[in-house]
Amino acid sequence: MSDPDVTSRVALAAHELLENAVKYSTDGETNIRVDVTPGDGVLHVCIRTRNKSTTTNMALLREYFDDMKEMPDPLLFYTELMAKKSKSSEGLGLGRIAAEAEMALAMVVVEGDMVEIRATADVPLEPSFADGRVTVTLVGTADVRVTALEFMNSSCMKTFVTWIGLDQGLEADKQYKIRFRSNPEIHWQRRSLHALSRFAADLVTVEP
Repeated sequence: MSDPDVTSRVALAAHELLENAVKYSTDGETNIRVDVTPGDGVLHVCIRTRNKSTTTNMALLREYFDDMKEMPDPLLFYTELMAKKSKSSEGLGLGRIAAEAEMALAMVVVEGDMVEIRATADVPLEPSFADGRVTVTLVGTADVRVTALEFMNSSCMKTFVTWIGLDQGLEADKQYKIRFRSNPEIHWQRRSLHALSRFAADLVTVEP
C-alpha cells in the first residue's frame, strides 16, 4: 500500500483495535491479525483482534454495535459519541475507526468468552511518532498548532473533546473560538480534526 492516506487509515484502525483489545482483555492477552488480499482493482483489508472478555463487556459491545447499525452515517455517530463520552474515552476508538479510517466494523463471539472485532475496507489497488508537539496559544481564539503531530490515539482525542465541551459550557460572552492549524501531509489529521469541527461547528475551525 503505497498510498499514504490508505496507510494512515490502516495504521489508525490497527492501533485503536489493539488498544481496545488490550484494555478489555480479562487475562491480559490479545492477538491481532492484518490481512491484505488483492482483488479486482482493489485490496481487501481486514484487521482483526481477539481477546477474552466478560459477559458484561460482551453485552455492552453488542449494544454498541446495535446503536452503530441504527445510524448509517459513521461521522454523525462518532460526533454523538464525543458528546456522550466527553468525560470518558470508552467507545471513541471504535467510532473513530468507522468515521476516520472509513472501515466497516463487526463483532463476533468466536467461542465462549473469546471476542473478535474486525475492521474491513476495500481500497484502490496501487500500481506497482516523530515530533509529537502540540502548541496552544490563547489570544481570544485558541490557536492549536498540530502541524508536527504524527499520531494521536482516542484517549488523547478525548482530551480535546473534554476541552471543547468545557468551552461549550461557558456563557456565550465568555466562549472563545478554537482554531486548529493542521498539516495536510499528515493524513489522519484531516479526518480527526474535521470530526472535532462537526462536534462544535460554531466554535471549532480547521486550517488549512
